Amino acid sequence: MMCHKLVADNFTAVFNELLATYGYDKIKELGIDLFGGCFNYRKMRGGTALSMHSWGIAIDLDPARNLLKESAKTARFARPEYKAMIDIFYKHGFISLGREKNYDWMHFEIKE
Repeated sequence: MMCHKLVADNFTAVFNELLATYGYDKIKELGIDLFGGCFNYRKMRGGTALSMHSWGIAIDLDPARNLLKESAKTARFARPEYKAMIDIFYKHGFISLGREKNYDWMHFEIKE
């Protein structure tokens, strides 16, 4: 995975804590290991500003089952078994667009 060097430690801490919290088998079962991308130099979908992925400070996980426009009613990551995962991202300086804006539940980005 390619990310900005200033957030590499944040990502490492997230991944280590996810492994300690869930264990390898549960991570695979829940699809937390399904990497959808980090660094991708591009504009935001439908916009003119650069995406947070352009700076390597955001990650998408399990995009096939957490679609961009999904709300908490249907997004997999909105389910209770993923609360600890989202809390771990917050603990290490990230936000979830799912939790913050109720869309793009796959997306986690470093706080400004």
